Amino acid sequence: MRMIVILVLSGTLGLFGCGSSDDGSGGSGGSGGTGGTGGTAGTGGTAGTGGTGGTGGTDAAAAFCDGFEATCNYLDYEFEGRADCLDFYNTEDASRVACVEQHLGFAMGAEPGSADRDLHCGHASGLPPCN
Repeated sequence: MRMIVILVLSGTLGLFGCGSSDDGSGGSGGSGGTGGTGGTAGTGGTAGTGGTGGTGGTDAAAAFCDGFEATCNYLDYEFEGRADCLDFYNTEDASRVACVEQHLGFAMGAEPGSADRDLHCGHASGLPPCN
């Protein structure tokens, strides 16, 4: 019986790699390393500066009346003079001002003394369609 136990025991030891044989299996591979940490976030850019404010209504009125006088002549149309032109421009609503400015631009682009200039100077003075 001792012989059977020794044989069984030596067989069992051979199964667990304790024998003297050179053809045992290799060990298992190691586990991978851990990932690195992320970088830090960048900083935001600096804010831009605001624009400058526009000019007031008086400057716009003066520019319109200067252009009207040079192109159309106050007395040839609806204005009695510069003061009347400034008063007109400063008391009208935005849509009428846009219309008279547009037609003054058309008059400035027309040939002096032409029917086209005369027509647009009338509109720039507040006649239809700028009424």
